[in-house]
Amino acid sequence: MIARVFLLVLIPLSTAFAQLDLGTGNVSQSEVDGYLDPFYRVIASGLSQGRFAPGREGAGIEAGFQAGMVPLPDRDPFRATTLSALPLFRLRAGGRAFGVMAMGRGLVWKDPRVGNLAAFGAGLGYGRDLPVTLPLRCDLSLGLDKLSFSSEYTYKYRGSALGLFDQDIPGDYTLSEQVLGGGLTVSARLGKWIPYARGGFDWASGSFRYLYLDPQNGKTRRVTSDLSFPGGSGALGLYWRGFRLEASVGGYLALEAGWSLFL
Repeated sequence: MIARVFLLVLIPLSTAFAQLDLGTGNVSQSEVDGYLDPFYRVIASGLSQGRFAPGREGAGIEAGFQAGMVPLPDRDPFRATTLSALPLFRLRAGGRAFGVMAMGRGLVWKDPRVGNLAAFGAGLGYGRDLPVTLPLRCDLSLGLDKLSFSSEYTYKYRGSALGLFDQDIPGDYTLSEQVLGGGLTVSARLGKWIPYARGGFDWASGSFRYLYLDPQNGKTRRVTSDLSFPGGSGALGLYWRGFRLEASVGGYLALEAGWSLFL
């Protein structure tokens, strides 16, 4: 049941069927946390990607967008879903001067059929050309990204004639997740082409709340899950005239394409 909200957080109006049955009332906290852990990691992989990429030299401001996705692995609990990847689209803006970079990005989405989603992030960085014969640059960056989701959802419980009959069970979901991370990027300046590699460290934390009506006794129950985990991350990318392609690996593989207009 609670898997559905994670698969709707980043892809509204999609249908997913991976379910953890809370109607029995016998689901332990370790089972809930173990079931949700891979969903937290998928969201963190998409949320933290593409924070910075090497861009135009000198001072200026930029505005553009990022479109990314996290392919879902072919294993439980994702095997029971109808989706193959989770996408995340965000607008971004920032500026750079004297080697210092600053950026912000975000998305706000509301749909009464699914729920409300907001994702915001900010980052700071500093970079300098390396004192070597090759045209190399090194950038240090630090950033924080946060996602919040809330939804009212009706679960269609399918009972048996000897126990519970078919019921529509209302429930309220809230999910928040944040990723704090830093990294080092090394890029080569080959004219307009800028290939780059990044390595870093992320700390993700997620909080999930689900309030629902127990079909067995009609009482309101709450399911919660609070998890946090550290992890390393790496990325390879290519920048050209404001366009960027990037593949990153943290908990899961993430792919991203973006474009920015520099002024």
